[in-house]
Order: sequence, then structure tokens, then C-alpha cells
Amino acid sequence: MLFYRAVLSLSHQTLSYLSGLIHHRHTIGSLWRRLGPGRQAPLVLVHLRKGETLAEVAAGFGVGVSTAWRYIREAITLADEGYTGAGEHVRVPYKGRNKSASQKGANSAHARLRGPGERANAQLKAWRILRRLRCCPLRAGQLVKAILTLQLREVG
Repeated sequence: MLFYRAVLSLSHQTLSYLSGLIHHRHTIGSLWRRLGPGRQAPLVLVHLRKGETLAEVAAGFGVGVSTAWRYIREAITLADEGYTGAGEHVRVPYKGRNKSASQKGANSAHARLRGPGERANAQLKAWRILRRLRCCPLRAGQLVKAILTLQLREVG
């Protein structure tokens, strides 16, 4: 296998955030890992952002495929726990003209809540792992929430 250096279009802040999540897992008594948090985070981000296969990522970071999968799964679970969703209720804006001041205020608040989600949906396209998912729907949902958490950390 041929190895190469590549650029990952993510900020250092995102890498630090994910490394911090992984490091926290280590400090609360998790099992020993071959790679430290500073090497696990790039492994996960390369897989999620570039869509490289587990075999490619594992070879690039000098670990086995099952180890790479375990690191990725752990990071997705950790980032998924950081996801702050709006809950199960779906809210819709008031329609029509001549809305009261309170309805206009509610619509404004709704737009502020909806805006980040719509931006996140547009930004999800940059994460190549989502282009051809080969996993169960539950894992896909966790993956999207984890990526959203990382993307929100990336932008701000």
C-alpha cells in the first residue's frame, strides 16, 4: 500500500475538540489504547471527512482494521453524546399575512433555531463518508449527529 500526506479541510479547533472528548474517556478509566487521543482524532476525522475505507485508514495510522473501527465507533458515540437536538417536537412557523406581534416573534425565534440546522445540512455534503453509507439506519443517525457536533465545533 502506498502512503501519502493529505490535507484535511478542518480547523485545529475541531481536532482539539475531538481529542478532548477522547482524552476525557481515557481519564475516566477506559481501557488502554495503542494510539493516544492526539492520533485517534485524526484517524476518525480522515475516515469521516474523506471517506477512506477502514483498511486504508488503519494502514495509514499503523493499527489493525478492527482497532480503527473501534476508535471510529467510540468517537462517533462520544460526539453523538455531545449533540444537542431540539427534541422530538417539530415546530412550524405561523403562515399568512397580518400576523400578531407575538406570532412574528415566534417566527423569528423559529428561524433562529432552524438556521443552524439548515446550514449544517448544507455542510454535511463535505463529509464524504455520508455519500455511500454501508451501515444500519441507527448507525447512520448516530454518524450524522456526531458529524453535526464536529461541524458545529468547526464553525464556531
